[in-house]
Amino acid sequence: MPETQNQPGSMVADEKQLPVQKIILGLITPIDDTVVPWLGGVDFVYQHSPFMEYLVQLDSNTSEWKPMLAKTWEVNATGDVWTFELEQGVQFHRDFGEFTAADVEHSFQVNCQIGTRASYKGGICNVDHVEILDPHNIRVHTVNPSAEYLFYAAESAGNMISSKAQCDAAGGFDVAANQASEGCTNAYYESMAGTGPYQYDGRVEEVHVDYSVAFPDGHWRHDPDYPEMRNTWVLEEATRLAQFRAGETHMTEVNRDLGDRLVEEGFKIIQSTGPAQQTAFRFGGMFYADPENYDPDFPVTAPGEIGIKVRKALNKAVDRETFKQELYKGRVWDSKVHSFHPDLTPWDTKWDDDWEEEYGFDIEASKQLLIEAGYPEGFEIIVPMYPFPGAPELPQIAQFMQLAWAEIGVTLTLRDEDRAAVVGRRNNKANHETAVATTPSFKAQEAQMMLFNTPKSDGGAGLHTTMGADERAVILKQMGDIKFYEHEWIPLFWVPIETIVDPKIICAWPFPGWEGGDLGSNEEIEAPPC
Repeated sequence: MPETQNQPGSMVADEKQLPVQKIILGLITPIDDTVVPWLGGVDFVYQHSPFMEYLVQLDSNTSEWKPMLAKTWEVNATGDVWTFELEQGVQFHRDFGEFTAADVEHSFQVNCQIGTRASYKGGICNVDHVEILDPHNIRVHTVNPSAEYLFYAAESAGNMISSKAQCDAAGGFDVAANQASEGCTNAYYESMAGTGPYQYDGRVEEVHVDYSVAFPDGHWRHDPDYPEMRNTWVLEEATRLAQFRAGETHMTEVNRDLGDRLVEEGFKIIQSTGPAQQTAFRFGGMFYADPENYDPDFPVTAPGEIGIKVRKALNKAVDRETFKQELYKGRVWDSKVHSFHPDLTPWDTKWDDDWEEEYGFDIEASKQLLIEAGYPEGFEIIVPMYPFPGAPELPQIAQFMQLAWAEIGVTLTLRDEDRAAVVGRRNNKANHETAVATTPSFKAQEAQMMLFNTPKSDGGAGLHTTMGADERAVILKQMGDIKFYEHEWIPLFWVPIETIVDPKIICAWPFPGWEGGDLGSNEEIEAPPC
């Protein structure tokens, strides 16, 4: 085995008396029962975090891009060629050999094959070809310029690096057919090999996934404290809480009221290191740029000024300050434009100046806007509800909105649904007459705008072909103006993910909160003392 693989990292576990050998994380939403990369979207990559790696990663403390399997990178002036220098000596699990450029080319092929369920397919699969310069240097040639390609090369988009040797040994990938063999798919399903600190040990379907330390003599990047890890999933908050209190799990997610009570019992809250999600209400059916799927008869999506007045009325009916204190205990930041944040995107201060007029809480103004729009008696909106990892408050958000809109005569009908069904309707543009509580993550600008389209100007398409920072800022502010002044969504808050942990087992865990499955960086969980 190459020397670089054997060099020890922190080796902290050797210096600590571990309270348990296996750390158990109690998560919310059950995931698809497979680790095969192309058979799931970004929500399911949380299970890959312990054992798979990517070209780049988010720094757990700063949320800036830093090297992972790629040591360095650069992009050409036109934004369509990204050059990566790869790490040397990194080994795959289960003796599948050293990671090389061929594994990157292979991974990008299998992740974008026919039928892929990749969430960010438009960015991940914006690759014309991978040019292999030598075993440790590649050029990624994109179809269209990609100023933010690093997002698509990271866990944030689920574009993981898998072993070509493992796939080839089981039947390989048919390049002409653009499809992995059944043998390759099955091999990945049974015992997928990654390069991460842990290795995948299998699963009990719909119950848990198990991992163990892959390189006892030292991982090339980071050595975890705990030799074993298990991820479990339980939708019902009461059950998760009971398991946690009984010591059956060592970390879970609960709403902030319960979290504060658990702190009083001696447990500990660990937050993501910065904003992780933007809570908001997203309106369905807003397909103004798609006449075939656009419904002009629903008040929220009515054409022109009528629809804008309706959406403004719904926004001004929300008492965000009370919402912030009662539901989030004040531990959030205000959100004013969906997908825009002063530390993430170009920001226009006029949005701050005009906030009170456009969005400030005012029931009488809200009622007047509905009268002017022609809906003095209100109307009905259907809201599907489902749990979501990192956001246990989603059902409460819907209930709060139900009470707020009742004040202006708008009936919000809550409907329990499976998230997959909700996403399916959205993808099929069949989500008319609905709104949904949602939590888009704190992420790259281009990916944030994936749902944005407008018949105005170029519809934001220039963002995908422009590299210059100043030119991109102009485009983004134009898009922001449309989103802000036309009341595209109900923006609420930027929210850190909060986990509750047993401090006798977990004393620290730095994680950004907007990796692919939100709760990544599992290998950085620290056993006491910290």
